Amino acid sequence: MKIRISSKRKDLILTGHCRNELYDKYKKNLDLIIEILTGGLHSKESKEKSMVRLRTKKGIWELVYVETENELILIHLKFRR
Repeated sequence: MKIRISSKRKDLILTGHCRNELYDKYKKNLDLIIEILTGGLHSKESKEKSMVRLRTKKGIWELVYVETENELILIHLKFRR
């Protein structure tokens, strides 16, 4: 799946850990990931990793990812109340 973040289209790659959190733990689908990536606030977590936070009425979604030239590798998804 390709998504536009900034001015480039990137392929989304879910790690097994992130896939388990999305589908098994939170019972959500890729629409949530796209909503977080397009509507959230992006910041650097480390030299390689970035984090995006999306505030909702019930809490905050946090998504950790690594951005390469052609891909967004989604590493970790967490919901905080």
